[in-house]
Formats: sequence, structure tokens, C-alpha cells
Amino acid sequence: NYTIEKSIVTIPYVSNRDDRTVLFTDAGTINKVVATSNEGTVYFTKNSTEHIILTGSWFDEDPEVSPLHFIKKDGKWELNSIEDLTFGYINGPKYLNDSNDIIFPDQGLEVGLPPYAGNHIRVASIDENNAIIWTQVSEKQTFYHCIAVHDIDQNGLNDIFAVSFDEFFIWKQTDNKVFEQTNVISVGRMSAIGIADLDGNSKPEMILGSYTSFESYVPQFTIYSDNLESLT
Repeated sequence: NYTIEKSIVTIPYVSNRDDRTVLFTDAGTINKVVATSNEGTVYFTKNSTEHIILTGSWFDEDPEVSPLHFIKKDGKWELNSIEDLTFGYINGPKYLNDSNDIIFPDQGLEVGLPPYAGNHIRVASIDENNAIIWTQVSEKQTFYHCIAVHDIDQNGLNDIFAVSFDEFFIWKQTDNKVFEQTNVISVGRMSAIGIADLDGNSKPEMILGSYTSFESYVPQFTIYSDNLESLT
């Protein structure tokens, strides 16, 4: 029992190359440039205000469109801020907690030849003035492919798990949005991570999925059971 409403959001657009719309769109429209970037765009409500964070466009240079933050006032969307960040391709943002703090895993600029540039994992929090506060979680700039959220040490704060192509990371949240990297494990072409209680014993297992049959890598699942701290 719901109502569908239509909203129009106007995107500010500044081209840094005259041929960009000709080069990257069929119709030559600026909106289509933004349309290629909206993987990772999130909509949420916090403090009774509706928000959209659009992650910007990704190419082999500085983004044409920086991350944009919109809020809804009096039924209309307004540009609240243009974030001074370089984002690549955002795949699967997740909420860190019930306060709608959002984790953006950045795969980087997926262009050209390997190794790809890669980028960072960041948390976006909205303060009481509707400003975004960014917290960079990762130290290493790499191709973050997928993330999972779970309170591994049971301190009441969710921790962040991530896989890149060849590495697996854990960052423990030791204080509110204060993260400590605890593990970096070499893995083979992993692209997916999930956490679930598979055997029904109220202890979560962690499931890693490999990317593809590529350069002798075999598609498979790896399951770490029970004690995620020890990665047994």
C-alpha cells in the first residue's frame, strides 16, 4: 500500500573536455554522462530529511561530476554540496549502522590496462547541519570489489570486511568511526564476500566468492567458520 511519486533532480554539469559527450554517449546529452556513473548512488532519510548522494562519474581522469549531495526541501530537491573527492566506480554501498552512515567501497577507475588505479573505502556521515563528514577507512589504494559489515569482536560497533582482486581485509571499529586494520590476507581473484550463520549455531560464517576462471584461478567459494577472529 504505497504511492509512487516522481521527482526531478537537476544535476550541475561542467565538462572538462569539449568532446566528452560525443565520445561517451549515443545521444550526446549531458544526462547520459551522469547516467553511466550512478552505480553506488544512494537515497535515504535521516533526521526527517530525504537525502541523495550521487557518486559522480568515473573516467581515466578527474571525474567530470564530483560526488553530489542533494536534500529535499519543501518537496523539491536542492543541491546541498559538491564533495571535493575523487571517486571511481562504487560497487554496493552498505550502511555501517542504524544511523545511516554509509560505506562506499571504491573499485577505482576501471579503464585502460591492468593494474587498475583503485581507490579507497570511505564512510559518509550526515551531521546535524546536513553536511557530509567523510572518514577514510582504508590505507591502501586498491580495487575494492565487495564489502560486508559485521561486529566481529562484539564491542557494539560494526567492523568492515572487504575483498579486492587479490587481498582480503578486515578493519575493526575500535571507537565511533575509528578503524584499525587487523588483517590482510592474500587470496585468489576474490570478488564477493558475505557473512551468515550457515549451520544454525548462532555463530556467523564468512563466505568468499572467487571472481572467474581467469589465469588459472578456479571459481570457488571459501568459507571461514565460527571464529572469524582467527579466520579458521
